[in-house]
Amino acid sequence: MRSSGSAVPWRRLLGAVLGSRAGRAGTTVVAIGCVVVGLTAATGGLRAAPDTGLPVVAVGDPADLGPVRVTVLDAVVTDQVETGLLEATDGADAWLVVRVVVEATGTDTVLYHTTSQ
Repeated sequence: MRSSGSAVPWRRLLGAVLGSRAGRAGTTVVAIGCVVVGLTAATGGLRAAPDTGLPVVAVGDPADLGPVRVTVLDAVVTDQVETGLLEATDGADAWLVVRVVVEATGTDTVLYHTTSQ
């Protein structure tokens, strides 16, 4: 059986940590973090993302996407991109550049990006 004297240093240490301003702030941060993770898990935020149904193919293999066939040639992450003609480049330190060949497989005109002015 332990004597009550051995618990005193542990209680003093715990009281000093939780009683200090940094200790209370740390405890608050941990508590808020636990609540955020708990709410995220409860609302399904930690579930695996659903399958998009898009094909996964190797570089160089064509992916048939209905009206088009796309073949990825290569990809690189670089910070050597001329951004003068791009929109919303604030805060971008690097860019993912993907070179592809897009082939139309039908005779219909398909618009993928339009701008309204």
